[in-house]
Amino acid sequence: MRQRTIWSTASLVLIFVALGVTGCAKVPTLTPSELNAHPDQYDGKAVHVGGWLSLYFEDYGLWDSRRAHDTERSWAPPWPMSCVSVTPDVMAKVQKPLSRPAMVDGIFRKHILPSNVISNGICNDTGLEVTNICAPTS
Repeated sequence: MRQRTIWSTASLVLIFVALGVTGCAKVPTLTPSELNAHPDQYDGKAVHVGGWLSLYFEDYGLWDSRRAHDTERSWAPPWPMSCVSVTPDVMAKVQKPLSRPAMVDGIFRKHILPSNVISNGICNDTGLEVTNICAPTS
């Protein structure tokens, strides 16, 4: 059991190193719901957001919690308030799919997709252009 814990910890470290994680910005932490409640206020601004990050095929989003991810997902509008999409290019920085608590730095966009573009992976029309991902602080 101890060896499994050591390997799990080592795996997390490697994932964060692969992401180029050095540390998240020291700014107030928002939730996806807070961003979605005030999209005009945060549009185009650098934000620090905490939640449940899901980076799987056709599932690119940062959610308020794992429970919200598991119970509120929708494949079409109306979009859940508890999620902001993340740009799929984040997947290129990850060695394998990732779904876990995370702190994400990025630029918030109230409309993440350009006009006339469809993405099967988004959880909301709002989203983050991710600049950094790190482990949540205790």
